[in-house]
Amino acid sequence: MSNCTKPSPCFAGLRASHGLLSFYVEFALDNHREPVSQKPLSEAITAYTAEKQHEREQDLLSAPHFTRIKRDLKRLQRQFKDVTVSEVTSDRLRAYLEADRTGAKTFNNRCEIVSTFLKFALHREWIAEDPLKKSWPGEFVAAVEVQ
Repeated sequence: MSNCTKPSPCFAGLRASHGLLSFYVEFALDNHREPVSQKPLSEAITAYTAEKQHEREQDLLSAPHFTRIKRDLKRLQRQFKDVTVSEVTSDRLRAYLEADRTGAKTFNNRCEIVSTFLKFALHREWIAEDPLKKSWPGEFVAAVEVQ
Protein backbone atom coordinates (compact mmCIF):
# COMPACT_ATOMS: atom_id res chain seq x y z
CA MET A 1 0.00 0.00 0.00
CA SER A 2 1.29 3.44 -0.91
CA ASN A 3 1.77 6.33 1.46
CA CYS A 4 -1.07 8.82 0.78
CA THR A 5 -0.12 11.50 3.30
CA LYS A 6 1.31 13.84 0.64
CA PRO A 7 -1.10 15.08 -2.05
CA SER A 8 -0.22 14.27 -5.62
CA PRO A 9 0.78 17.31 -7.75
CA CYS A 10 -2.14 16.63 -10.10
CA PHE A 11 -4.61 17.02 -7.20
CA ALA A 12 -2.88 20.04 -5.70
CA GLY A 13 -4.87 22.36 -7.99
CA LEU A 14 -8.12 21.10 -6.50
CA ARG A 15 -7.42 22.89 -3.27
CA ALA A 16 -6.61 26.10 -5.10
CA SER A 17 -9.90 26.35 -6.98
CA HIS A 18 -13.05 25.06 -5.27
CA GLY A 19 -11.23 23.03 -2.68
CA LEU A 20 -13.51 20.02 -2.70
CA LEU A 21 -13.19 16.92 -4.80
CA SER A 22 -16.88 16.36 -4.22
CA PHE A 23 -17.60 19.49 -6.29
CA TYR A 24 -15.86 17.92 -9.31
CA VAL A 25 -17.48 14.53 -8.81
CA GLU A 26 -20.91 16.13 -8.56
CA PHE A 27 -20.23 18.25 -11.66
CA ALA A 28 -19.18 15.17 -13.65
CA LEU A 29 -22.23 13.21 -12.54
CA ASP A 30 -24.55 16.09 -13.43
CA ASN A 31 -23.03 16.74 -16.85
CA HIS A 32 -21.91 13.35 -18.14
CA ARG A 33 -24.23 11.55 -20.48
CA GLU A 34 -23.85 8.28 -22.31
CA PRO A 35 -24.84 7.79 -25.94
CA VAL A 36 -28.35 6.37 -26.33
CA SER A 37 -27.11 3.46 -28.42
CA GLN A 38 -23.73 1.93 -29.18
CA LYS A 39 -23.42 2.03 -32.97
CA PRO A 40 -20.47 0.29 -34.63
CA LEU A 41 -18.41 2.80 -36.59
CA SER A 42 -18.72 0.74 -39.77
CA GLU A 43 -22.53 0.80 -39.57
CA ALA A 44 -22.59 4.51 -38.81
CA ILE A 45 -20.37 5.24 -41.82
CA THR A 46 -22.64 3.09 -44.01
CA ALA A 47 -25.73 5.02 -42.81
CA TYR A 48 -24.02 8.38 -43.33
CA THR A 49 -22.77 7.42 -46.79
CA ALA A 50 -26.29 6.27 -47.75
CA GLU A 51 -27.66 9.67 -46.72
CA LYS A 52 -24.97 11.44 -48.73
CA GLN A 53 -25.73 9.17 -51.71
CA HIS A 54 -29.35 10.32 -51.50
CA GLU A 55 -28.17 13.95 -51.47
CA ARG A 56 -25.97 13.18 -54.49
CA GLU A 57 -28.93 11.70 -56.38
CA GLN A 58 -30.87 14.92 -55.75
CA ASP A 59 -27.95 16.97 -57.09
CA LEU A 60 -27.37 18.53 -53.67
CA LEU A 61 -23.82 17.18 -53.53
CA SER A 62 -21.20 17.16 -56.28
CA ALA A 63 -19.74 13.87 -57.49
CA PRO A 64 -16.15 14.82 -56.55
CA HIS A 65 -17.20 15.83 -53.03
CA PHE A 66 -19.17 12.62 -52.56
CA THR A 67 -16.13 10.63 -53.72
CA ARG A 68 -13.97 12.53 -51.21
CA ILE A 69 -16.44 11.80 -48.39
CA LYS A 70 -16.41 8.07 -49.15
CA ARG A 71 -12.60 8.00 -49.42
CA ASP A 72 -12.01 9.89 -46.16
CA LEU A 73 -14.55 7.85 -44.20
CA LYS A 74 -13.11 4.60 -45.55
CA ARG A 75 -9.73 5.81 -44.28
CA LEU A 76 -11.30 6.61 -40.88
CA GLN A 77 -12.88 3.15 -40.75
CA ARG A 78 -9.54 1.45 -41.53
CA GLN A 79 -7.91 3.38 -38.67
CA PHE A 80 -10.64 2.60 -36.11
CA LYS A 81 -11.49 -1.04 -36.73
CA ASP A 82 -14.10 -2.81 -34.61
CA VAL A 83 -15.06 0.18 -32.45
CA THR A 84 -18.28 2.00 -31.80
CA VAL A 85 -18.65 5.63 -32.78
CA SER A 86 -18.53 6.60 -29.10
CA GLU A 87 -15.09 4.97 -28.77
CA VAL A 88 -13.61 7.49 -31.21
CA THR A 89 -12.30 9.82 -28.53
CA SER A 90 -10.86 13.29 -29.04
CA ASP A 91 -7.31 12.10 -28.30
CA ARG A 92 -7.54 9.22 -30.75
CA LEU A 93 -9.15 11.45 -33.36
CA ARG A 94 -6.47 14.11 -32.98
CA ALA A 95 -3.72 11.51 -33.39
CA TYR A 96 -5.45 10.11 -36.48
CA LEU A 97 -5.89 13.51 -38.13
CA GLU A 98 -2.39 14.75 -37.32
CA ALA A 99 -0.62 11.52 -38.35
CA ASP A 100 -0.78 12.36 -42.04
CA ARG A 101 1.23 15.51 -42.74
CA THR A 102 -0.91 17.10 -45.43
CA GLY A 103 -1.33 20.68 -46.51
CA ALA A 104 -3.67 22.98 -44.62
CA LYS A 105 -6.45 22.75 -47.23
CA THR A 106 -6.43 18.93 -47.29
CA PHE A 107 -6.29 18.84 -43.51
CA ASN A 108 -9.23 21.24 -43.19
CA ASN A 109 -11.25 19.33 -45.80
CA ARG A 110 -10.62 16.05 -43.97
CA CYS A 111 -11.56 17.61 -40.63
CA GLU A 112 -14.73 19.05 -42.13
CA ILE A 113 -15.81 15.65 -43.48
CA VAL A 114 -15.13 13.95 -40.14
CA SER A 115 -16.85 16.81 -38.31
CA THR A 116 -19.98 16.52 -40.45
CA PHE A 117 -20.04 12.76 -39.92
CA LEU A 118 -19.74 13.26 -36.15
CA LYS A 119 -22.61 15.80 -36.15
CA PHE A 120 -24.68 13.16 -37.96
CA ALA A 121 -23.76 10.64 -35.23
CA LEU A 122 -24.51 13.17 -32.49
CA HIS A 123 -27.93 13.91 -33.98
CA ARG A 124 -28.73 10.17 -33.91
CA GLU A 125 -27.43 9.95 -30.31
CA TRP A 126 -24.68 7.46 -31.16
CA ILE A 127 -22.27 9.81 -29.36
CA ALA A 128 -22.92 12.06 -26.37
CA GLU A 129 -20.59 14.86 -27.54
CA ASP A 130 -18.57 15.71 -30.61
CA PRO A 131 -14.96 14.62 -29.92
CA LEU A 132 -13.66 16.89 -32.67
CA LYS A 133 -15.05 19.97 -30.93
CA LYS A 134 -13.28 18.84 -27.78
CA SER A 135 -9.99 18.52 -29.69
CA TRP A 136 -10.23 21.79 -31.58
CA PRO A 137 -12.85 24.21 -30.32
CA GLY A 138 -11.66 26.82 -32.85
CA GLU A 139 -10.58 26.63 -36.44
CA PHE A 140 -9.04 23.39 -37.68
CA VAL A 141 -5.99 24.85 -39.39
CA ALA A 142 -4.89 26.67 -36.24
CA ALA A 143 -4.50 23.32 -34.49
CA VAL A 144 -1.77 21.97 -36.72
CA GLU A 145 1.54 23.38 -37.84
CA VAL A 146 1.81 23.30 -41.62
CA GLN A 147 5.25 22.42 -42.91
